[in-house]
Amino acid sequence: MRDNDLVADSLGKNLLSLRTAMLVLGGALAGLSGAILVGFITLWAPSAWGYAETIVLFAAVIIGGAGNHRGAVLGAILVPVAFEEATRYIPAIPGRPGLVDDLQWVAIGLLIVLFLWFRPQGVLPERRRRIAAGRPPSARPNEDVLTLAGDGRVLMIQPAVFLLDEPTANLAPQVAAELFTSHVKALAEAGAAVLVVEQRARAVLAISDYTYVLGGGRVLMDGTPARLAASQEFTESFFGATRDLR
Repeated sequence: MRDNDLVADSLGKNLLSLRTAMLVLGGALAGLSGAILVGFITLWAPSAWGYAETIVLFAAVIIGGAGNHRGAVLGAILVPVAFEEATRYIPAIPGRPGLVDDLQWVAIGLLIVLFLWFRPQGVLPERRRRIAAGRPPSARPNEDVLTLAGDGRVLMIQPAVFLLDEPTANLAPQVAAELFTSHVKALAEAGAAVLVVEQRARAVLAISDYTYVLGGGRVLMDGTPARLAASQEFTESFFGATRDLR
């Protein structure tokens, strides 16, 4: 939902309900945190929280790493605790009593710019794992996305059925062949059902268990790859001559 709400909506997710739940949960956690803080410092006023505190929190997320809990925790340790509190021990410059505090905000701003420019993913970036070929879905419980190499499409993992609509479109022949023989075939070997809609009949026949030939919105013929390869009607219709496809 965060990366592509259209895809999440097409998968049947209730975006309004999810966004409302996140807003309510975030507000509840913020309220609880504020109550604990007020109980700790015993004094609070609206003027005590300005834009500066917001910038510190943004800096913590940017530096630590957005999109994961580890990065947020590390950022909270590095910026508000370590960096901001450590500067309190720097002795004041004679004649410039507020210079150290001003330089502290300058340093935080520079850190934000440098991280956004050179390392926007933060110290601990969000992990994007690739699923190794041949591993069954039950062996990869912590992986949340699957990227098919060469196709560039991101699929939710652990489904019972994969639907690939022309996955080799605009791909070089060698890359398309690798996509079928390595990645798509590995999904089937891992126990998932894979439905491929593809115009490259020869490439699909090489990996499919059963094939349907569609035309004009209806099924023209169907059968196993061996049966279709032996059919003169099939070879003449789709390859222009009778030939052995096995």
